[in-house]
Amino acid sequence: MAAPLYLLRHGESEWNVRRLTQGQTAHPRLTDRGRGQIRYAAELIRADLALEGGSGQGWGPSQGPGLGKGQRRDRGLSRGRGLAQERGPSQDRGLAQERGPSQDRSLAQDRGLCPGQGSAPPVIVSSDLLRAVESAEIVRSVLGGSLALDPRLREQHLGSLQGRGYEETWAAAAEHDWSDPDLPVFGGESVREVHDRMAAVLDEVDPTRITVLVSHGDAIRLAVAHLTGVAPHEAEWVEVPNGAVARVSAGEVRWLPSPQTRRPA
Repeated sequence: MAAPLYLLRHGESEWNVRRLTQGQTAHPRLTDRGRGQIRYAAELIRADLALEGGSGQGWGPSQGPGLGKGQRRDRGLSRGRGLAQERGPSQDRGLAQERGPSQDRSLAQDRGLCPGQGSAPPVIVSSDLLRAVESAEIVRSVLGGSLALDPRLREQHLGSLQGRGYEETWAAAAEHDWSDPDLPVFGGESVREVHDRMAAVLDEVDPTRITVLVSHGDAIRLAVAHLTGVAPHEAEWVEVPNGAVARVSAGEVRWLPSPQTRRPA
């Protein structure tokens, strides 16, 4: 069976808290909360690998939240909200408490040896934007393995929207024609450009190695579109909060059941 692939969105950044649209802005760092989100996400991955190694359960083909049939990408205001990634501290009160260094010591043991996959260490590949790099370094401190940077995993370049407040971004994005996959977003990238570079990374993943790709919200949405065979401008909406983890195996995408991805009943 092919080794699993994980898609991980970076943790909360300083600009997420300030409600500023990031796109490919390079310098925003993780907050303390964001670092806790990523430590928790790394534990989820490790537990998922241990579950597979122990029982083979829990890896069944299922689609996570936001992947239901008929949920098309909103081409107006909701799509604009996705660009801004508006999740702030007040919206994530249900998150698990952040882990501190003392809580990660047991996870650091057996570094480079992931349960369920023999002695092969994981391959971690990250966007080169700082918030993603810091996230990837935390993942490596928990799981071990190698870390490489790949600019193709960057967030969508949002042109003149970068640096604007969320409300201004939403208002501007509502005027964009999201039905045209080749139309650049306010002088930045088109959704097809992001889709194609994410697809290229996914197609190069070694199926024999556990792989973690650390990326960004809109980039991960378009990666899921590629994996599910959907055109970039027709992709179903997927909520990708900070620290969310999707597991890809046997052609199926499943979100690990963390507090970040749990939806109200």
